[in-house]
Amino acid sequence: MTRIPRNDRVRPVPGLQLAACAGVLCLSATSWAQAPAWVRTWDGARTGLKSPPRDIPYTALADGSGGVYVLGGSVSNANTPLPPPLPPIPARFLSHDDVAVVRLSPQGEVLWSLTYDFPTQGDDNLTPQTQTGIDIAVDAALGADGSLYVLAQTTYRYDTTDTTTIPAFGLGIMKISPSGTVVWSTTYFPTGIVSMSPASLAIGDSGRVYAAYLAQRTAGQRNGVLVVDPANGATVSDLTVNASGDSDATVPHLVRRGTGGRVYVASTPPTGSGASVLLTVINDASTAIATEAFAPGPVSAGVTGLFVSPTSGEVAVSAMVGIVGARDAMAGKFDASGTHLWTATWNDDAGNLQSPLAGVVMDASGNVYTAGIQAASSTSPNDLFIVKFPSAGGPAAWATVWNGPANSTEFVTNFRGILLRPTGELVVSGWTKGTGLGPDFDMLALPVASATGVVGTPIIYNAALSSNSDDRVNAGMVLMPDGGLVLAGRSSTTSRNIDFIAVKFGGTAACGPSDIAGPGQSLGSDNALTADDIIVFLNWFVAGPGQSTSPDGQFTADDIIVFLNRFFAGC
Repeated sequence: MTRIPRNDRVRPVPGLQLAACAGVLCLSATSWAQAPAWVRTWDGARTGLKSPPRDIPYTALADGSGGVYVLGGSVSNANTPLPPPLPPIPARFLSHDDVAVVRLSPQGEVLWSLTYDFPTQGDDNLTPQTQTGIDIAVDAALGADGSLYVLAQTTYRYDTTDTTTIPAFGLGIMKISPSGTVVWSTTYFPTGIVSMSPASLAIGDSGRVYAAYLAQRTAGQRNGVLVVDPANGATVSDLTVNASGDSDATVPHLVRRGTGGRVYVASTPPTGSGASVLLTVINDASTAIATEAFAPGPVSAGVTGLFVSPTSGEVAVSAMVGIVGARDAMAGKFDASGTHLWTATWNDDAGNLQSPLAGVVMDASGNVYTAGIQAASSTSPNDLFIVKFPSAGGPAAWATVWNGPANSTEFVTNFRGILLRPTGELVVSGWTKGTGLGPDFDMLALPVASATGVVGTPIIYNAALSSNSDDRVNAGMVLMPDGGLVLAGRSSTTSRNIDFIAVKFGGTAACGPSDIAGPGQSLGSDNALTADDIIVFLNWFVAGPGQSTSPDGQFTADDIIVFLNRFFAGC
């Protein structure tokens, strides 16, 4: 096992030193630049809000042209009465969450954004966009025609008693056109269900939408996969995983499109099954379960990853396994038909707690990689680990533990925190503790050589929206067609308002409309850097903080970085 010593953090360098390197590093498609090519933040402020909303993303993906989608929830108190009711305050007044979707161009410009409120039964506010239910996008996938399908946690209804209002959560799916128009939306809440938890979404070869879920009944659970028609959202089928076994204790976590007309679902099996993962194979043509197979081995403590090889069709899975206090990282492989091939586990020499939360990937040779966090105890600082298992299974080929900056605590992006570049380099994303007080975290992307496990220079990015900004890659990473990497997540401002943030590193620098204006802002509608833009920028610079002529009334180091990157890239 390779253990990397704690090292100094790498941050964007302001001023002319950054400018001098911008034309070299920011144009590289083979190595990540430490200065961002562009930064974009999004604040879901909308008419009628009494305070800035908290905008928290949960997933990100790219389209074929290099555009980026960032999805999550926008939370406000827009419908809380003034004065609020006396305690106990009904649950529907505690928060107002809308599904939030932002589409960015390859240059980081906001092409469109929307917030959407699923209808809630039992809510007195009947006007669209004013109901107070909790609606959050948890996963998404793109159809062949560019339509975006979004899986959401929704508040289906409010059950009111004499003293309180109890929300019943449902599963929501919506279809959004490439131009940002909601085509249809549907809420699923079958009879006999108390509450639902949607988990993951995928599109089959047929175009049908598959949504994995966990449903709570009055007694026991109902766990499965909902199949809907892409044309109108109508239910095609509702499949129960592990129907011949203990379905109530089987928890679907991830669903992925496979090869040969298959769709795969990875579930945490019952404790008594003596297995780490249950893999369900669905025939997309018949929308029926074809086979189910368990990965034998240590008892699973939760599935964390599912990956399908686009070449061989083989399936890799990852999970936490073992008893409480002695968790190991587990990876396994199935062939394309769903037959189990092997299961392997890893723990470091000190017997720390291993949680492979970042997920799993597989290379073209069939080697399997998983990553996550480890700690000696629940109160210990977390470190990152990355493990490689050979294509044929067996002991780990290598394992690397990265300690990060001195005395820091690291976290990874759950389920979508590991990817493999075409060059063979692994990247693990998450966040690391900053140097400020309180919840001061910085965005993190850690490059690792897949052949050796050697860690490259990490990207540690502090958006500096406040002195102790909380910056996390909690939505995931997107690889761009030009070789760049986009980190998507959340960032907080001085007022603790939380915004979406997307930051591109590396790739080919390209000017978008008004890039020099800084994150989320605009100086005009043109697509080039002109003398007028420079004049505006210099006026802005000379005015100083509080006197700024910038559209947002603020002037930050990010604004300089973006401007200089564009200037030296020859835009």
